Amino acid sequence: MHRLGVAEWSITDCRSEVIKSARTAGFDFLHLSFGDHGRPDCLDNSSFRMDLLRDTKKYGVEITVVAVNCVEKIGFESSRALQMCCQIMLDAIDAADELGAGMVYFPSFHLTEIRGPGELDITLEILRRAGVHAERRGLLIGTENTLNADACRALLEDVKTDRLKLLLDVFNPVLFGHDVQEIIKINSERIFDDIHVKDGDLNSGKLVPVGSGDGKVANTIKTLERLGRKFTYILEGDYLGKHGVERAEKDRNKVLEILNGSG
Repeated sequence: MHRLGVAEWSITDCRSEVIKSARTAGFDFLHLSFGDHGRPDCLDNSSFRMDLLRDTKKYGVEITVVAVNCVEKIGFESSRALQMCCQIMLDAIDAADELGAGMVYFPSFHLTEIRGPGELDITLEILRRAGVHAERRGLLIGTENTLNADACRALLEDVKTDRLKLLLDVFNPVLFGHDVQEIIKINSERIFDDIHVKDGDLNSGKLVPVGSGDGKVANTIKTLERLGRKFTYILEGDYLGKHGVERAEKDRNKVLEILNGSG
C-alpha cells in the first residue's frame, strides 16, 4: 500500500485544525512546522503538543517530520540569529521526539539559503550541533536546500554524522536549475524516506497540479521507486483556500496513478 501525506503549510493556515485537515483531504501522514517561538501554537508549547497528540489518535494521522520553517525568516546576519537557529533546531528535536516524528529538517531557503562559503559554514555548524542532540534522542535530522548534486553530497559528508539525511523535493531542483536525476543518483543512500511532491510552471513561477508543470514529476517518482525503498510521498502543492481539498485530492490521485504505473 502506498504511503501518502501532506505538508501542513500546504493544507491549512489553522494549526489547531491541521490534523483534522490532513484527514479530511485523505492523508495518513503529515509534515508539521515547528512554528514561531512565543506563539501558543508553537511546538515549544506543551499544551499545543498535547492537543496535537490527541488529534493524531482521533483522526489516525501520523506526524513523521517536523520542519523549522521559521528559520527562513531569521537568517544568519548576526551571532544572535545563529544561536536562535541552533536553539530552534534543538527545541524542534525535543518536540518531534514527543510527537513521535522521526526527523527534523533545516530548510535552506530565503534568508538561510546557501549562496556561498559563509552560509555553508554556518549551516554545517547548525547541523552538526543538531546531529549530536538528535543522536541522544534517536532521531534523524535533514537538510532541504537549493544545491546541486555534488554540493549536496559534500554537505552531507562534511557534517560527519549518519543522522543527517537529504529531504528531497521533486520540483525544487528543477526550479533552481539542477538535475534531479543526478541528485538522486549521487545521493540515493542519503535520501530520507519522505519525499516532497509538487509541480510548477517555470514561466509563471506558480504551483500547478501534479503532472501538468515543468517538474517531470512522474519520471522522478519512477526513478525513486526503482531504488526499491518504501517512500512516503508528501504533497506540497497549493491546497489553501477555496476548493483546496479538491486540489489536494486531485494531486493525491495523480501520484497514486504514477505509483500504480498508469500515470
